[in-house]
Amino acid sequence: MAATSASTRSALPIVVSGQLSIRTIHGRNGPFCVGYLVTPIGNFAVKDAELEQYPEGKYDGEFVIRVRREVA
Repeated sequence: MAATSASTRSALPIVVSGQLSIRTIHGRNGPFCVGYLVTPIGNFAVKDAELEQYPEGKYDGEFVIRVRREVA
């Protein structure tokens, strides 16, 4: 078993309604998608490879939020 310097702790997921805005950023390593989720409980920056399958735009719906934290 390999030891790591930091472990990842994940909270229980919650489901919220909101609007996800996806846009494509053209970085030095090529284009990639980023999202911005606006919900009644707060606003969240979204960085996930799954965003690549959707075109730029705004999407209303129910979203699952999982918070990941690095623990030293």
